Amino acid sequence: MNMSWKSNTSKCCVFLSTVGPLGYLPAPGTWGAAVGLLCAFFGTSYWWYPVVVVGATLGSWFVIDAALPYFKSKDPSEVILDEVVSCALIFVVVPFTLKTALIGFLVYRFFDITKWCGVSWFETLPGATGVLLDDCYAALLACGCVYVLVAYQLL
Repeated sequence: MNMSWKSNTSKCCVFLSTVGPLGYLPAPGTWGAAVGLLCAFFGTSYWWYPVVVVGATLGSWFVIDAALPYFKSKDPSEVILDEVVSCALIFVVVPFTLKTALIGFLVYRFFDITKWCGVSWFETLPGATGVLLDDCYAALLACGCVYVLVAYQLL
């Protein structure tokens, strides 16, 4: 096997998992969630948005899994691809408006940062599974909160 191919693939996975330089900025998770919000802004008007976001979420597991050996911690803060896809997941169910985007973003970041309501349990799962699922669960909680606010016409 050509080892340079494997090395280049790993470098590519590290680059993708950190969303280029954004993973190295202060508050990287917030930057990642903002990119996810931007994806939702441009994508939700298309019928295929849910398919792309779910596919990107599943695909991100492989990218994160390949990148993790190049970082020192179990869930490195530089890896923000999980925040990108999970924040975008909120708007698979919730309609994207300025209000839902702002509240969804804030509630998602609240659950992601505090690890409240069981989010911390998902973080204990090994490897890319734990890295990705804690954020997906935080997105699910945020989605539920925003959905209820929209259903009761509070947003």
